Amino acid sequence: MPDVALKSTLPPTEAAAPEAAPRARQHPFRVVSPPARDAEPDMLRDGSLSEGWGGLIEQIRDSAARLRDKEARLQDREDQVQQLVLRTKEELQAAAERVFRAEIQVHEMEAQCKRDVGEAERRMLEAEEKVRMMEGWLARVHDTIVTEFS
Repeated sequence: MPDVALKSTLPPTEAAAPEAAPRARQHPFRVVSPPARDAEPDMLRDGSLSEGWGGLIEQIRDSAARLRDKEARLQDREDQVQQLVLRTKEELQAAAERVFRAEIQVHEMEAQCKRDVGEAERRMLEAEEKVRMMEGWLARVHDTIVTEFS
């Protein structure tokens, strides 16, 4: 009973497939025979083969010479770039050293300025003390003049 149900669910085209004739297969490649000896180009027959090869060799030599020239120019440019990089590194190093020395000078100048300001403040305090002492003496001299001449 299950076999009958299975056969009835198949589409009619598949059921008829065993009765149909098989299709002929087509190959994706095509066989080509080599050209006949008389079908060769004229250059192979009339002796100009050496001229063709000679021209090809000359083209190869010209191409190789151009390539060597380009490689030489490229090498020269690479050398120039390397020299430029080295000079730039040296200049950067020299600039960094100048900056370092300038920073040291700035710190030294700051320290000197702090010492100078400290010394100026000390002298100012001494001068203020002298002024107070002189004002004290002036006050005594004034008091003495006032008491003696009054």
